[in-house]
Amino acid sequence: MKTLAIGEVLWDIVDNQALLGGAPFNVAAHLARMGVESYLVSSIGKDNLGHKILETAGKMNVNTQYISINEEKPTGTVDVFLQNGQPDYNINEDVAWDEIRLSPTHFDQIISQSWDCVIFGSLAQRSKHNRILFKKLLPKIHSGEFFMDINLRKRYFSRAVLQDSIDMATILKLNNDEVREVSVLLFHAQLTMDAFAARIQAEYQVPVICITLGEEGAIVYGESKIAAPGIPTNVEDTIGAGDSFSAAFIRSYLEKSDLALAAEMGCMLGSFVASRSGAIPEYTQEVKKKLGILNSNN
Repeated sequence: MKTLAIGEVLWDIVDNQALLGGAPFNVAAHLARMGVESYLVSSIGKDNLGHKILETAGKMNVNTQYISINEEKPTGTVDVFLQNGQPDYNINEDVAWDEIRLSPTHFDQIISQSWDCVIFGSLAQRSKHNRILFKKLLPKIHSGEFFMDINLRKRYFSRAVLQDSIDMATILKLNNDEVREVSVLLFHAQLTMDAFAARIQAEYQVPVICITLGEEGAIVYGESKIAAPGIPTNVEDTIGAGDSFSAAFIRSYLEKSDLALAAEMGCMLGSFVASRSGAIPEYTQEVKKKLGILNSNN
């Protein structure tokens, strides 16, 4: 199983502590921990924070060969402020991941391979440079699935970016708050989740739609509607909980082609991550057992 995540890798600064993050990286790291051959396309600065990303990602078994070094821009950072475990963000601009660079050799390597799933989102497309790259690269990639995470942050999204991205998706993931905002943006009406999913499937031909509901679980729309109940937990912080849902969902769905089981695995891992500090906490033996990775070295 081989996956490719494209987008931001950065440091979340939480209470003066730097935590490695960025939604595509978080998904890639969790997939690697679950034994998936996991690659990331991104850019870092030629600085200590960038060097530490390569070092840490390597230890997490994320393949870094498609992470380029930008000598003009610094490694990305985000100032995170927690209120009752819920994060608010100041996402610093004009950083390395705003200008993801792929050499012609790496571009050709990516499009010449077959991937099981490509993971991408909306945030990395806040820059014109990256929007051009995504439009050029994504249609040429050979992949069984294209997992698109609508990741609305501040003002860093637009109708055009969402439309182009959803057009590419075979699996669309967003949360219930984003449903309200995206439905107004795309359809000029605040739709229910059922109506929103029906419009997306009809107008954009997206086979699978995942809507996460926080502690209430998730709803997945495929050929039918599947409700996965939430798992009660004591929330430490929700940083990366949605990304861990994505990773567990992707890995389970690729392996079993069972949407109900994939949603269950996603909710389980998302609940666990919310009960810990940071986006990529160490798994307990119980979590490894549920994921079926007890024999993994990760």
